[in-house]
Amino acid sequence: MIPQFKRPVGISILACVFLWIGCFGSLVLPFFVTSDAPRIWTELTGTMSQHHGWIRFGVYPFRFFWYLIYVAYAFIGFGLWKLRDWARRAVLGLSIFIGPIFALYWLFTTKPISMAVASVIWTAFVLGGIVFYLKRPRVRFVFEMTSSLQPSESQIEMPPEMSKPEKKLTGIVVFTTFALYVCALAFAIHSELP
Repeated sequence: MIPQFKRPVGISILACVFLWIGCFGSLVLPFFVTSDAPRIWTELTGTMSQHHGWIRFGVYPFRFFWYLIYVAYAFIGFGLWKLRDWARRAVLGLSIFIGPIFALYWLFTTKPISMAVASVIWTAFVLGGIVFYLKRPRVRFVFEMTSSLQPSESQIEMPPEMSKPEKKLTGIVVFTTFALYVCALAFAIHSELP
């Protein structure tokens, strides 16, 4: 008999975010593709599409791939809600994979550079927080026990909470990262003022 564990509040919030993004995107993207909205896409990429037919053809697989991403988000959100360990691992992998991509995107597309640095810090703050939370022993334990078929008696004991020094260190890291983000954002805004 597998014991029932209460879903952590953070997991409920994360599951709702994934479900919202996945379900909303899965429902809205087909409407976007079949309505007049693609005209916006054509205007944004019009010059490339007029000169290169292969780019116009490449838009359709891109839209289909984007739709599959939304569906995957919905499945991951459902898996998180049901405390499936594969969903936790999927979010960990996704966060670790898209972190560097977002960082490079901000650095190469955002001006001034101080705003790009602020965006990179914010991305690291959010994704790093998700990874840290999902790798916490108590969170991992709930997922592993729910996904386990026949846990032994020794495996059912809940891991201890973070010690006071660990909580202090976590608070310092969160505060420092957030302070760096605010400073970089303030510098970016100040540098844009006349």
